[in-house]
Parts: sequence; C-alpha cells; structure tokens
Amino acid sequence: MADAYEITKLEPYKFDSRLTESGLGDGRLNADEVNAYLAALPDLTDKSETFEVFLEEGLTPATSR
Repeated sequence: MADAYEITKLEPYKFDSRLTESGLGDGRLNADEVNAYLAALPDLTDKSETFEVFLEEGLTPATSR
C-alpha cells in the first residue's frame, strides 16, 4: 500500500474524476496522460463487496458492486 508521501507525489487530485473533464478542456491534462493513469490502476474487483441502498420505502433497491 502506498504511504502518504507516495500518494502526494502522484498528485491524485490531478486525476480526480470530478476535475478530469475540466483539465482536458483547458489543457492541464491530455487524453493519453489520463488513459495511462487509468490503465495503471490496480483491479480491485476481488476486494469489492455488494451492498444495497434503500432511499425510501417502496422504492426498488439500488445495488452496486
């Protein structure tokens, strides 16, 4: 697992999904850089778990994995 220094060094905010579109639009990021970052992320599927969220009585539960 990465320590705090490594995480800071990687600049994770640069690839924050909420900011990526803006970064691509104004030239702070390019598509190749984003794709390389995404390709390097580990597959954590085996560590995920299924859960249900009930927002209101009578609604169909939303299932996420």
